[in-house]
Amino acid sequence: MNPKKILCIQLKQLGDVLMCTPAIRALKARWPEAELHFLTCPPADQLLKHNLAVDRVWLAPKDNNWREGWAIFKQLRAQKFDLVVDIYGRLATALLSRFTGAPVRVGRRKVFQSIFYTHPHHPQASYSAAERLALLEPLGIQGGDLALDFPIGPDDRTWALDCLDRLGWDRTRPLVTLSPVSRQLYKVWPAINFARAIQPILEETGAQLLLQWGLEEEKDCVENLRVELAKLGLEDLGDYPIPNLSQTVALFELADFHLGNDNGPMHFAIAAGCPSLAVFGRPLVENWMPPGSTKHRGLEFDPGCKRKCHYQQGCELECLGTEPAQVMEAFREIKAQHWKARRLETGRRRGL
Repeated sequence: MNPKKILCIQLKQLGDVLMCTPAIRALKARWPEAELHFLTCPPADQLLKHNLAVDRVWLAPKDNNWREGWAIFKQLRAQKFDLVVDIYGRLATALLSRFTGAPVRVGRRKVFQSIFYTHPHHPQASYSAAERLALLEPLGIQGGDLALDFPIGPDDRTWALDCLDRLGWDRTRPLVTLSPVSRQLYKVWPAINFARAIQPILEETGAQLLLQWGLEEEKDCVENLRVELAKLGLEDLGDYPIPNLSQTVALFELADFHLGNDNGPMHFAIAAGCPSLAVFGRPLVENWMPPGSTKHRGLEFDPGCKRKCHYQQGCELECLGTEPAQVMEAFREIKAQHWKARRLETGRRRGL
């Protein structure tokens, strides 16, 4: 097989699309002359704007707009793809894969949808990026680098430096970012815990604190944290214009360490190479953190129900039971191995 046009499909969450980038890289390495197209939902298209492996990004219709959807689907069929890789793996995208008319179609082996693929497959891997990469095994692609790709442009880096300069940061001091937000309650560690966890980190490193959020509706969570920080005599650098996704990555490129919930910013920090530590609730660390990494780590507490969790309203969220002292212990382990090199790296980016 020597495909001239390839379509990958992954809708919905930002983290899910970012986890596809090792698979994208592997496909392009296997067939460098092929056009690689990617179907996703906004704002995930921002993740692929500067990705040189992706030749075109298609946007799926919003809010079940069937008229718009039919127009896009007809355009996709007209592309005459040779290969479709349905990473998303839902019945609707399985149908779309078949509708494209591509002679080779790869997707997950599931009841009701395997019949729409020529190569249904059940990848065996825990880490989400590795599982998506393993989906390509029927194509003869075995393993590969699991680094996450989120390339950004020079304008994004200029914006980040200007943004922090306006906040009055000291370029010579360490910068720690903290993202206490998530739209899912089962991922939100209490604000008081974040405040108690970050206090010894700031005291030990002399770092400045930048709070990170991406939606206006997340601001309440940030303000709750500021109340707890103030009780401990701590403050952050303050508010700044909400950045787009590439600008967020540019901020992480300037940071020496990131702490937060299991959320989108956690993935962006990993892609930016910023040493990071995430506190997990219901999701499993093994599914969302790079396996064996000493630079990017997750902390989780299992009250005995995580692997059989069917989250329902009224759950007491015992899985968010990680203690602040555990954060400091894990931070010191990360610091011992990565702090010095990271300080040199961020120093160069700050023009020091």
